[in-house]
Amino acid sequence: MVNTGVSPDVIAQEYEAKTGVKLRIFNFGVEGMDIQTNAELAGLLVEQYHPKAILFFTEMREYGPQTDNTVYEGYKHAAWFQYKLGNPSLEGWFFDHSAAMQYFLPYRNWSRADFPDKILSDLYRYHQTLPMGYEPDMGIGKSIDLIPNPDDPAQQYLYDLYADFKPDQNSLAALESILMLHKEGVQVLVTEMPAYESFYEYFGGESVHQEFIKTISALTTEKDGFYIPPIDPGLIPLNGRVDNHHLNYKGTQIYSELLSDELSGLCLDGKTCLANEAAQ
Repeated sequence: MVNTGVSPDVIAQEYEAKTGVKLRIFNFGVEGMDIQTNAELAGLLVEQYHPKAILFFTEMREYGPQTDNTVYEGYKHAAWFQYKLGNPSLEGWFFDHSAAMQYFLPYRNWSRADFPDKILSDLYRYHQTLPMGYEPDMGIGKSIDLIPNPDDPAQQYLYDLYADFKPDQNSLAALESILMLHKEGVQVLVTEMPAYESFYEYFGGESVHQEFIKTISALTTEKDGFYIPPIDPGLIPLNGRVDNHHLNYKGTQIYSELLSDELSGLCLDGKTCLANEAAQ
């Protein structure tokens, strides 16, 4: 949701125009990464790049007790990622140090029937992604404002998955570990991506969403982070969305401007200001 939904360039331009502070900012959002893996990535970013601030975007699916753990398991066995986290292996060293190996990696599945389509898709996304890490999504969704049908088998699965939603304690612990990076001298800010209201039907509706916000904001404040209330999702038109929780390039422009307005307003009001280096 972050890699295609937040534009660092727009945030930096708008923030500088209002505060006079020039931000050096990068989008580190990774598609499909869960909160446990994001916590590891955040620690790695602090160790590697020493950002002054991390703006962490979160959302309810990350805290579902039945959330698929294959993402975390995949990263746990990814040689390069584990190597960067301090778990050495010869394979991880080669991935990190060998330009030839890095060049070969996209072709490692050449024998698969779907390889031509997959590599063309990957190359397109690579060239679409801007230098500061933002990947524009050109899609425009349909029927986003319709309430998901629980009788539809695909929708029923999601209703069952998030029924009786309560934030999972392991996921909250992962968020806490991100917040504790303030001990490394990092300003940690937390907010929520502006999903459309129909998205929250899977979890029990807006009242459950508001309880989730209370939990996340209280934990953020308790651990010396700064919680930024989510913007009104109605400010983003339906043609700015790919579906009920992802933004396209039009929605990203609007959201990034609104978020920058909120961030600059907090600074001008004396509540919190971003330093001149920040990572999303």
